[in-house]
Amino acid sequence: MTYKVIDSGVVSYDIGIGMNAVSDGSKRWEDNILRNRLLRISTQHGITETKSILGNNAQTIVLNSGFSVNIRAGATYEILD
Repeated sequence: MTYKVIDSGVVSYDIGIGMNAVSDGSKRWEDNILRNRLLRISTQHGITETKSILGNNAQTIVLNSGFSVNIRAGATYEILD
């Protein structure tokens, strides 16, 4: 299946293993506008993880599961539809 990138950004804060939220201080999303889309994140170590989005507020995305690796601030992500 092919997905379209509808937004992208940079992680504002470190995310620990098992955590399921991504914050981007530069965003001002409408609440839950990203629900049921996908977030694809690339770490500084070349690892890519894709997660389903459960919901969001202005600057934070909540995912269906936690990350299997530590994600450092500065990692890039894309929102897929």
